[in-house]
Amino acid sequence: MYGNPLPSKGTWQGARTLWKTRGKKGSGELLRILLSSTRALGDRYFETPEAKSLLAAWGMHIDYAPDITGGAVFPLLECFLDMANGMSIVEGGASNLVNAMVALLEKKGGKVRLGTDVARILVNDKGAFGVRLANGEQILAKRGVISTVVLPVMVSNLLESSDVPAHMKQAASHYRFGPGTMMVHLATSGPIPWSDSELGKFAYVHVGPYVDDMARTYQQSLAGEIPDEPLLIVGQSSVVDPSRAPEGKGVVWIQVRTLPNTPNGSTWSAESERVADLVIAKMERYAPGFTATILDRHVMSPADLHASNPNLVGGDSVAGSHHFDQFLMRPSLDLGKYATEIPRLYLAGAGTWPGAGANAISGGLAAARLLKG
Repeated sequence: MYGNPLPSKGTWQGARTLWKTRGKKGSGELLRILLSSTRALGDRYFETPEAKSLLAAWGMHIDYAPDITGGAVFPLLECFLDMANGMSIVEGGASNLVNAMVALLEKKGGKVRLGTDVARILVNDKGAFGVRLANGEQILAKRGVISTVVLPVMVSNLLESSDVPAHMKQAASHYRFGPGTMMVHLATSGPIPWSDSELGKFAYVHVGPYVDDMARTYQQSLAGEIPDEPLLIVGQSSVVDPSRAPEGKGVVWIQVRTLPNTPNGSTWSAESERVADLVIAKMERYAPGFTATILDRHVMSPADLHASNPNLVGGDSVAGSHHFDQFLMRPSLDLGKYATEIPRLYLAGAGTWPGAGANAISGGLAAARLLKG
């Protein structure tokens, strides 16, 4: 399903195949799961609060709080597929994957330009024909333009208002963003001293702790409050790939889910270091002595994330809500196949189907749509 545009013939064929192979009962049970919240999924299939919170934590990676319908989809995929197949990381750091992709592109005759802001997507009576950079330079396109900027930002910042059809403006105005995220990057003198040493064997650890905490965190974030028990997603990849850190040292990143886009009565420039201190204090409860291992840290608040990437509006790390209505129709029903109402202008990235994730699916599907014309 993820490998096809939505809606598409391939999607419906996949659904028919599922119905034939699983039958009415099996298909109905799968549909029930897909429509469930993460709390309902946990209550239905698991007994312990720890197992239930594992499912809920995966939902919080996007913006599925425990009680939101449809939140079971992502945990269903991640928990069981990762258990069966494992999770891949790039040896030496994620930049090596980017470097490999750039090398392949350049081998095919392409060019990558960094630090170059696009000021405008150029449109004439035949459609999009190139871009104008902030320095005034124009780059012309032979076949079309693919934008990975989320629809509302593209419409408001990159297109002349007169070039945008009314329905496309409406779709942009209805696009929603979720709560914010903070990233705390740490250089450490060694591995995290977890109370349970088993946790030191894995690249990825969730510190919840429980389903009700995550539900409260989400509501506090929407209300502009700093949550008292935010979910911590702890990446300690140097324990499985020592090449990511100097010998004997470690690198750790902590993703804080979720936080307000803007804290009530304050700003993130005033609050970010204080909240990061609370994050470290929470880690200390589960890994006594952790604070003493920290050599350096770099904090990126929701405002910092937005400033670094225009897609992360309000610090929404997944470039727009993934609630079912916007996940299945991303960014809208008529724009779900990557072509816009402006000829030769196409969309890709986390603001399109199948949403956030380093899977490159939308890029491949958008490229195929462009080549089709």
